[in-house]
Amino acid sequence: MCAFQAKGQGFFYIPDSCTAKQLKERSTSVVITVIEGEASVKELEEAFSDYIGTKWHCTARTIGPNTYVMRFPNQRDVKKACYNDRMILKYCGVVVKIVPWSANIGAKGAMEMAWVKVANIPMERRNERNVAYVSSLVGVPLEIDMATLHKPEFVRVRLCCRNVDELPGVVEAVLGTHFFDFFYEIEKVLVRDLEREKKVVQMEADAKKSPYVRTSTWGKHDPKSGYKGKNEGCSKNGGDGDDDPVDAKEEESVESDESEHNTLLIETMVVEAYNKEKT
Repeated sequence: MCAFQAKGQGFFYIPDSCTAKQLKERSTSVVITVIEGEASVKELEEAFSDYIGTKWHCTARTIGPNTYVMRFPNQRDVKKACYNDRMILKYCGVVVKIVPWSANIGAKGAMEMAWVKVANIPMERRNERNVAYVSSLVGVPLEIDMATLHKPEFVRVRLCCRNVDELPGVVEAVLGTHFFDFFYEIEKVLVRDLEREKKVVQMEADAKKSPYVRTSTWGKHDPKSGYKGKNEGCSKNGGDGDDDPVDAKEEESVESDESEHNTLLIETMVVEAYNKEKT
């Protein structure tokens, strides 16, 4: 288990135990993807057998939708077939894309890699194993810079993670019998997941194309408030529709204040006139 102290970035790490012999056996294999048209496995085998032009019989195996793996007699034929980006098979009239076999065929993404400074590991507990454990809290440790293993400030570790930008700055864990806060700082990014960056750019572009548009409910029926306007889009100063109830109340309060002010003024004038006559 790696990177489980980074929120949403944890995963189970499985070491690659593929042998050199297995990789050599796959060096003469190609991955064929049907781009245009439809063809059966038998039609593809016959088409590439004619393309090679020897007694070699090509065998195709399905590894995904419209995707097949096929073995060629030698690496020269592999390079020859992969020279062009696309190929038209006249035998069955389909367009295919051919790429050399890779152990990463079928992967949905790649881990990102960076040199990271790891700090606050006690000097008396500073060894390769403990540094690897502390690094595995946020990623997969691949290499430890032995020149910095006993450096008081930090230890440099080359590690892989799901997203370098989401690497936490501080992580809490137990080393021995005590809790520690371990600190991480990215020194240099080595590898980025291009597919993930393409998805992020595409999402941002889609968000710009369809921005959130706020619609007005002025003059429409609102079942919660019980108010029902006659026309949509009506305004207070216009001649269509009813006025807003809130604005009507404000007008009524202003008119009542003005009437009270006029009444007080008349009464004051009457009192002043009476006093003058009396004098």
